[in-house]
This record gives sequence, structure tokens and C-alpha cells, in this order.
Amino acid sequence: MGIIKTHSRSCVLDAFAHVLNVHPRQIIEYLNHDGAERGFHTQELIDFASDRKGSTVTEIHRFPVSVNPITGLNCWISFPQGNAETRFCKWLASGKGVLLGQTKYGVPHAVSWKHQQIHDPSTGRSYDLLKPNYEGFLERTEGSPSFHPTKFLKIQTT
Repeated sequence: MGIIKTHSRSCVLDAFAHVLNVHPRQIIEYLNHDGAERGFHTQELIDFASDRKGSTVTEIHRFPVSVNPITGLNCWISFPQGNAETRFCKWLASGKGVLLGQTKYGVPHAVSWKHQQIHDPSTGRSYDLLKPNYEGFLERTEGSPSFHPTKFLKIQTT
């Protein structure tokens, strides 16, 4: 388990900064705001990754749905290469990025994903990813909070 330094009040800002190997202040200066009034949107952080680091970001949904145009109901997407969980884990294995989701208490949260580990800016610790538990939360090493990712923003650096 390693320690990562939390620099701001924003887990998504810190997660992006960690993956991109920059100080959060560099992102804040680029965006020209500190997130105090409205927080940070992932689209702003993606722009920073592209404009300043030459990175591309691909958004991968853990359980993608589409809306039926006739009924207006959500429809789960099925994949020919396996189930959605297998697909999501394949994307995680392919690189680094930011996981977006929520804690088991329903609080939105973001963590960075590098070297096959979760790096949590709220605790300053790194955890091995084990497997989803019966509630869909990702179980980690003992003593760490559960986290339910819904998206993976894969960051590819050039």
C-alpha cells in the first residue's frame, strides 16, 4: 500500500492530477478556477489532459444502457464478447485512468487507477482491486471503504 498526497478538496481533480503526473495547481491554473463555486466537470479535466498533456480519454461505462425510442425505458446493453462486468475489467486491465462512481453511502467519488491499483485521494492510500461483492461494490483490502465505480475514463498518454 502506498501513500498519495491529496492536494485539494476535489477527489476528481486529484484523481486526474495523479494519473497525469501533475500537481492539481497546474490544472486549476489552466481552468482558471479553483472549483470552489461549482466544482470540476470531467469535460474540463479531459480538455486539460488533451491540451496540456497530449492525452486522449475514452469513457467506458460499467453497465451501459440506452433508451428505447418508443417506450422511453432504459435497456441494458449486451456485448458479444461477454458480460458488461467482464468487458469493464478488460478495459481496466488495459491501462490507467480515473474511476467515477460512489461510495456505499451514495456519495459521488473519484479515484485514480494506475499500475492495477486504486489510488484514493480521500484516504491518501493505494489499494489492490479484488473483485465485486454481491452488492456490486468493489471490495478492496481490509480496512478500506467500498467503492462502486460506474465509469472508467481511460487516459492514454502519447
